[in-house]
Amino acid sequence: MAYVDFQNRFKVFYNGKLFELQDAVPTQIGNSDYLFGYMYFRNLKILWNNKIETYDTWSYRTQFGDSMIAYIDYLNAMKVFQNGALTTVET
Repeated sequence: MAYVDFQNRFKVFYNGKLFELQDAVPTQIGNSDYLFGYMYFRNLKILWNNKIETYDTWSYRTQFGDSMIAYIDYLNAMKVFQNGALTTVET
């Protein structure tokens, strides 16, 4: 469950733990069974195995699907995050 509290802090309850992700409202959110990700402008951040990481700082056309996230990076390459791994699908 993701939410923004009264102090404008973006938080998510994931896998039995509460994570404070940032002090701003995300521009896009996506989740599925085993994966949670969000965008803050062009920054793609993914919560996986109880860790939040920035996977790209210039991504667009981001799509959240069945335990996967697909997007286009600044070099116009299509990338997919699935099962903890980021793969370039097409360049």
